[in-house]
Amino acid sequence: LITIITTTVFILEKENNQKETTVKKSKENLEENFINYFTSNIPDDLSDKVYVSQNFENELLGKYKINVNIPMIKIKTDTTKKINSEISDIFVKKLISIIQSLDSTYKIYNIDFFANQNGNILTLAIKCTLKEGKNAQRIIIKTYNYDISMDKTLTLEELLQIKNIDIEETQKAIDEKIEQKIEKAEKAKTSGYNVFERTINDKMYEIKNVSEFMIDSEGNIYLVLAEIRGVS
Repeated sequence: LITIITTTVFILEKENNQKETTVKKSKENLEENFINYFTSNIPDDLSDKVYVSQNFENELLGKYKINVNIPMIKIKTDTTKKINSEISDIFVKKLISIIQSLDSTYKIYNIDFFANQNGNILTLAIKCTLKEGKNAQRIIIKTYNYDISMDKTLTLEELLQIKNIDIEETQKAIDEKIEQKIEKAEKAKTSGYNVFERTINDKMYEIKNVSEFMIDSEGNIYLVLAEIRGVS
């Protein structure tokens, strides 16, 4: 089952008694279910593989409101060291900068995560919401899919191959949904709303360039096509 998130959700679902995967329409509440994965809970069977490196909740009047749970991987290899270092560079450094900031901009910073193992694949997905002053709130999703047996971080193409999911069909499904989002955005734009403008030929929608994705315990795969991918 593949779900694609960008406020757009769709699925590739493997039918019973079939080896190939076919495109299916999404359920209306699937995107909401995706957000609900981020509970910051570590399953008992992952307590030796994942830990919370930063657990901080505090509010300083007129300065910030922070509630973060920042995970890292316990397994010690060069690959996991690189993953943990990136998590620290993106999320921990931002936490420190907010706490130490001397400016008067009020900041809201929340982080939760999802940890799961499906077969040999350890998934760590981090959801960050950031609001700085009058700027629009941003939602940032960062994911890591670590193959424990191979000691490597998987690309989406590699994961699809492992799960016997047709890459061409997946790309067609992405293109179809992006076209729907473009049509919807155009209607909203004519009504006077500010919208994020997409183009179907944008390389960010090519499977080889989709960097944020995750797999749950049932083998459902979520693709995240976010407009904003970093914290600054």
